[in-house]
Amino acid sequence: MNWLQFVTVFGTALQSLSAISFQSECNVPLSKNDSLSEKLKFLQSYKVSGVITNWMSKNVASVLELSKSDRVSTLISDRETTLHWISIGPDQKFLHNQTSGKCGTATTSPLAAYTPLSAISKDLSSLSALVAGLVEFSKTSQGEFRGNRVVAGVEGVHWVACVNGTNETANLQVEVIFAGDSSESLKPPSPHFNNPMMLFLQVAEVGKFSDNSTLKSLLSLEFDGYSDATPEDEHWFGTPSGTICEGWKETKIPLNASDPFSAIVQHIDEKKAVSESALYYSSREQLVVVSGARRSDVVPFINEKEVPKEATTVVHDFGKGYEYALDSDRCIRLSALPNNTDDVLSTSEGILSMKPIAQILLAADLKYGNYGQLTTANGRTLDIYRGVDNKTNDVVEARFDGDQLESYSIYKLVNSTPTLSSHMRFTRGLSDVMSSFTENIRNCFAMSSSSFNENSTFTFEVKSRSLKDVYIQGIETVSAALASALAQIAPINPYRVRIFYDTGVGKTLRVFFSIGEKTDVKPSAVPKYNFTGSDTAEEVASSVLLEKLNATITQGDWKFSVPTRDEKQDWVVKMQSLNRYTPPSSTPGPSYSGYTGGAMFVLGVFSLLLGVAIGAGSVFFVTRRQRISTLAYQGRARKMLRNSTSFKLIGYIRFTCDHATFRTLVKY
Repeated sequence: MNWLQFVTVFGTALQSLSAISFQSECNVPLSKNDSLSEKLKFLQSYKVSGVITNWMSKNVASVLELSKSDRVSTLISDRETTLHWISIGPDQKFLHNQTSGKCGTATTSPLAAYTPLSAISKDLSSLSALVAGLVEFSKTSQGEFRGNRVVAGVEGVHWVACVNGTNETANLQVEVIFAGDSSESLKPPSPHFNNPMMLFLQVAEVGKFSDNSTLKSLLSLEFDGYSDATPEDEHWFGTPSGTICEGWKETKIPLNASDPFSAIVQHIDEKKAVSESALYYSSREQLVVVSGARRSDVVPFINEKEVPKEATTVVHDFGKGYEYALDSDRCIRLSALPNNTDDVLSTSEGILSMKPIAQILLAADLKYGNYGQLTTANGRTLDIYRGVDNKTNDVVEARFDGDQLESYSIYKLVNSTPTLSSHMRFTRGLSDVMSSFTENIRNCFAMSSSSFNENSTFTFEVKSRSLKDVYIQGIETVSAALASALAQIAPINPYRVRIFYDTGVGKTLRVFFSIGEKTDVKPSAVPKYNFTGSDTAEEVASSVLLEKLNATITQGDWKFSVPTRDEKQDWVVKMQSLNRYTPPSSTPGPSYSGYTGGAMFVLGVFSLLLGVAIGAGSVFFVTRRQRISTLAYQGRARKMLRNSTSFKLIGYIRFTCDHATFRTLVKY
């Protein structure tokens, strides 16, 4: 039988060895003084399981203990109670009663409840400490090896110690069986362990060694499994999900959100209903964007109510003080930024600003503790942080993959047991989100302005740039850079700017842009934007911007910066290239059906010459006898007719239609 089979059946086999019909090993005086080897010890990292039996009270409990670095986890469970002892470093020791749900600081391990063990070891903080104390006990107490015991096919060395009691203590009989380290002994299955290894310990208190009826206590501890603590066992060094221990050391959470922070969030409520939403947060852009499903008609994360039902996306613009409610292809509503949502901080003067992302994702007033680690199915190690919401008594549990938030759960206490109420799982989202919303946001400003300039499109040319450069950098990237640059010339909202691109003279880049008028919706007060002009420059009309832009381009080239992956590029607008764009009229213009005046003049001259020629020919054929003068006249007439072919008269005929003008040159 191999070691693994032995480990499986050893506990059963030893029951006959530790039967309640106690047999004294100390009724015969010991002839030697043997002590246990110091090799009999646990490794620094281990996972050991076994069974503790109190034969007098007929109580059997399983024991599982793990140790790793400076952490120890001991789980003792019987038919009525499960106790979990956690020791982290020298100053954090907790006992969690998994049956009642209570957890708090504790100075002693539940092993200390088995008082007979204290007779052989002063330190009962762990099984490892117990075995180490047993070895020291063997050095000060008389004991001897009583030969070998074969248990389930495995050779075990039997050691017995007998200690005479005093007036205050009973006689003590201690038995130990351990796997020997001889060459014939079977090796344990785990390569992390070597013999000698502890297999069995029994402590008996008797009145007289020679009288079994004086037995006062009988306690046995059987070890049935040894292995190394692995990353998958990390959860044993913490308490179950949703459990808070009083006195647990507070720790700062490691959230280090990137800018922008973008995540797809899957939400599961207490009824197992699943919804999905997206969160985008950028302190640089001063934007918070929430898209997707709502929860009980409330927009998640910002907890906003009364948003139009048609809206699938809500954008909070802290740079301009507006809220944009959008659907997939249009603007639903433009309104002032609300001051009562969970992403807003408000001063006593009513100035609104963004909350830090950590306060949006995690309750700001909670105090967290690090409750260990766990390993996911795909091998990632997550750190677990928990805190209590004092307002609701709910337990909040956040799991981090490094400094990235992986999940966020809320547990409610039901009959002192943590019950999962909601769970959110975060996966990384797209970093370029706003480009899909900017056109709809521009529509918000266009539809909310009572003023409209029908001829507000202008053009200018950009030196050494082409349409290809726009495509390389991204149309929205270039447009956003240009709109921001225009807003620097005169204070306007960049979303009022619409931009298009084409090829100009010499294949240079030709830019078409229009400036919408100022919206009638007044924004909320935000730190860096002024709509009314009380302290800083007021947002101006389009005519003011164009006047300043024209003055700038008239004086020389104008530059605006376009961000790239590596650095910013300066794009140069050609001096004096600003022009108002007037599109071709789409209404048909006045037209003339018939001959033009030029054509009628040519036709009249041609008819006159033709009539002269016909008349001269008729005279020639009717009267053959002509005088010399008549012939001379006829010759001059013919010469005139021949010379008439040298006239080149051009008639200009114009036809118009809806889309083009056609011109034809007619030669005579």
